[in-house]
Amino acid sequence: MKQTLLRNLLLLLNVLLLCASQCPDHKPFASDAGCVSDCSEPFYIRNKTCVFDCGVDFVDESRQCVLSCPNTYVYRETLKATGTDMFVEKKCIHACDNNEVNFNNECLKRCPKQLIHLTSDEYRCVSQCPPEQQYIQNMTVNDIEYKQCTNKCVAFVNNGVCVSRCPSQTVDLNYVCMESCPPKYVESGGHCFQECNELSLQLICKCPKDKPFIEDKVCITNCGIDTFSSDSSFCGEKCLNNITIANSRFIKKSECAEIQTTLNVQNLLDTKTGFDNEVQERMEEALRKPTRKGQTEEKDGLLKKKKEKLRIRG
Repeated sequence: MKQTLLRNLLLLLNVLLLCASQCPDHKPFASDAGCVSDCSEPFYIRNKTCVFDCGVDFVDESRQCVLSCPNTYVYRETLKATGTDMFVEKKCIHACDNNEVNFNNECLKRCPKQLIHLTSDEYRCVSQCPPEQQYIQNMTVNDIEYKQCTNKCVAFVNNGVCVSRCPSQTVDLNYVCMESCPPKYVESGGHCFQECNELSLQLICKCPKDKPFIEDKVCITNCGIDTFSSDSSFCGEKCLNNITIANSRFIKKSECAEIQTTLNVQNLLDTKTGFDNEVQERMEEALRKPTRKGQTEEKDGLLKKKKEKLRIRG
């Protein structure tokens, strides 16, 4: 840096000596090598003089050294070198790139640590995320951490910050971490479930520890005398002959009697059908024993009549 300043001072001294004769219009720029038509890269222009850098000043689009960028412009700092000397170029530009943020009109790769990267309408740094992007996502790029506003977390939300899992000693409700479950909710395995009631769904509700059983979709302390716990949590009915109703988790007691009546009727029908079949087989066997020809024809006629009567009774 000191060498660059020294070179610029020497260049300025030479230019002052050169200005005595002034440069012609077709070579308007002064340099330590004489008058030139253009200060091409890596040189910059300060007061029609070719210099190695603009120092603390900014550089406009024509490589002129200026005190500030034009209105609505931003700037980007870039490390440059001339020989063995290095300096920072502060170039004025129309807008930051898509992978940059605007912080105090300067284009940066990421916001300062205390601020948050906003990517909604324009890439800029804010102290607080807006309502439409209310969550904070911690990011890491090139081993540098920064924060970014987002409208949705991939996993869980803890105090407005996206996390992969809720901290210990907390529970989650709908992927939001909290100290404890709200009223009418039950904690199970670190998650909050709605307490079971008449309107809740069987697969997403739970019962509290002091009411661990479910009967008629309601959490109760113990199953009734005429009921049993089918899977240590749901109370089911005991019907006649200890027949358990399939999928009896939410069955009402009144339904058990209705279903048992249906089963009794079916048993009676099955018993009657079995008796009629047995009588029919015995009659057929007796009527088919060897006899005289006339008796056989008479028996065949009786057998036919018996079958018709049995068919009518069935």
